[in-house]
Amino acid sequence: PPAAMAQRCERAETALVQAQQELVEARAKLDDAEARLTTLERSAAKQQQALRAAHDEARRAHAEKRSWLKSKSQLEQQVFESTRHAFLRREELYFSRATLLREQQRLRAQLEGTIRRSPA
Repeated sequence: PPAAMAQRCERAETALVQAQQELVEARAKLDDAEARLTTLERSAAKQQQALRAAHDEARRAHAEKRSWLKSKSQLEQQVFESTRHAFLRREELYFSRATLLREQQRLRAQLEGTIRRSPA
């Protein structure tokens, strides 16, 4: 029995050493997995931050687009009003010129009539 006991002790020590080695390996794997998890969490946080920044940029660009569209609409309205006023002013000038030409012809005719009637 003492020889059997010695063999059992030896086997137990071998099993203990093997278990300790497996524990060290398992802890190393756990540390490695935790390091990878930390890396993935940091990466996810960076990606989430980038996504938030992209959403903010998209909102800003959308607001800027609305502002530009509003400005464009206002400018188009101003162009339309200016064009309409220029057209109306052109018509007004045309009719004023036509009226002045008729008045000039009337005065010329009146002057010619006065010149013919006057004794020379």
